[in-house]
Amino acid sequence: MLQSNVELDHLACPICLNVIWSPVTCGSVGCYSSFCEVCITEWLKSSEQVGADEEEQKSHRGCPKCKRPFRHISIRLLKGLLESLVVKCLYHHNGCTERLPYSRLLEHMQECSFKRVRCSGCSQLFLRRHYQEHVGECQQVPVDCPKCTLRLVRS
Repeated sequence: MLQSNVELDHLACPICLNVIWSPVTCGSVGCYSSFCEVCITEWLKSSEQVGADEEEQKSHRGCPKCKRPFRHISIRLLKGLLESLVVKCLYHHNGCTERLPYSRLLEHMQECSFKRVRCSGCSQLFLRRHYQEHVGECQQVPVDCPKCTLRLVRS
């Protein structure tokens, strides 16, 4: 049986520097650089708006690595390799200790209690796990009056 340690740097998106999520590869001859689908879509969209004239815009469009027009291709081997990974939650720097299969990462991140969320009243950031407690006490979050249904500011 073949054993190998995969160098995760080879699986990092050159745009966001995280492990590639939903990989898309540049099919230009000799390139084959892979990116997160969201990252490359945003890159290509923003690069279309760069430049004063059409010629300058054309020079900015394309793959961030090879600079040629980006041809979307999918590489099943890359997708399979990514599916075999066990990864840390992207909120590990906030204290999350979860390690989970790549395929479950997105679902976990949407529910992770270590994700930072912004208070709609005071605009401060809190970990999701502390958010409800804060909102219950925040003086700037309006509350609905149970008797008249008006929105009121706490006092």
